[in-house]
Amino acid sequence: MPRLRQELLQRVSEDQRIRNELIKKGIDHPDQALLDQMKRIDATNTARIRVIIKRYGWPGPELIGRDGTDAFFLLAQHADPAFQKKVLPLVQKAYRRGILTGQNYALFTDRCAGRERQAANIWDVGQAI
Repeated sequence: MPRLRQELLQRVSEDQRIRNELIKKGIDHPDQALLDQMKRIDATNTARIRVIIKRYGWPGPELIGRDGTDAFFLLAQHADPAFQKKVLPLVQKAYRRGILTGQNYALFTDRCAGRERQAANIWDVGQAI
């Protein structure tokens, strides 16, 4: 689907543009307007990839090309944690089918696991207080 591939590449371009702008302006003290814009972009992208997953499952190169598959993955990496946790089984299946690289699979699962560890650590600290 050339049109879907092109849409995903355009979405990644916008995703990276806003993140690069944040970095350029100084990530230590981020510009709130840029952060808000990034959150809106991420939310819009997440809504779109939900629709794509519902229609096609986790799309692979046969549908959107290798660069489209990588673009889809990047958008999922920047989705909200609840969405990521929900699609983790799809990510695992995509990896087993060869749709995702080992590196991308590791990045995604590490991100999900890191959030789980962080939540557990917050709980542990709360119990200690």
